[in-house]
Amino acid sequence: MAWHFWQDMTTAGFGPLDKAKTVVVLPVAAIEQHGPHLPLGTDAMIAEGLLQEARRIAPPELSILELPVLSVCASHEHRNFAGTLTVSAASVADQILALADRVCAAGFGQFVIISS
Repeated sequence: MAWHFWQDMTTAGFGPLDKAKTVVVLPVAAIEQHGPHLPLGTDAMIAEGLLQEARRIAPPELSILELPVLSVCASHEHRNFAGTLTVSAASVADQILALADRVCAAGFGQFVIISS
């Protein structure tokens, strides 16, 4: 299995990838309160755990290109708790669409969002 991390790639590294067979994955999480006993990054940690398991069980013929975690999302219901980072749902949608546009512009046709 070929599992790559977008941020670790070089520009030249994109050339050899089979863009028709590579799945680009965008993990989406939040930085928000989870009670007094859990860190603000709990959702991002859950996303990383999901991705670790996916790396472990993915079929060897699968090619994955993982984008960095989008971790500031719409968390308005948590905005009154210290440390929560939130933006509008429209901002999140715009960012996801902009990323999908760049992924497509790079020649990739398979885009998956994993939300935790």
